[in-house]
Amino acid sequence: MASSSRLRKNPATLFDVFCEVGAGESAGTDPIILQKYPEDFTSEPVLKSVRQFSFPCGLEDEQSEAVQLFSFVLTDQDSTYTFGFCRHTPKSNTCICIL
Repeated sequence: MASSSRLRKNPATLFDVFCEVGAGESAGTDPIILQKYPEDFTSEPVLKSVRQFSFPCGLEDEQSEAVQLFSFVLTDQDSTYTFGFCRHTPKSNTCICIL
């Protein structure tokens, strides 16, 4: 029996979208996408997921000097994976994400 892969076959580009995500303006507000490349990337379910995963721990720990790096995996309706990588710099209210 052949096994099927959940990875995309023959991706056309190195990444799908690059986003700079800003924390919500006040506690309890949703993060917003400040910039994205390519600008014509319009998959709203993916962009919504980026906003949800961009600040998994919030911004509570203002004392930390360490850069936070983390990853996540999105699964589409065909059970295909999209890998996300984010970087948050200390004392910054933005996060950089690449899918």
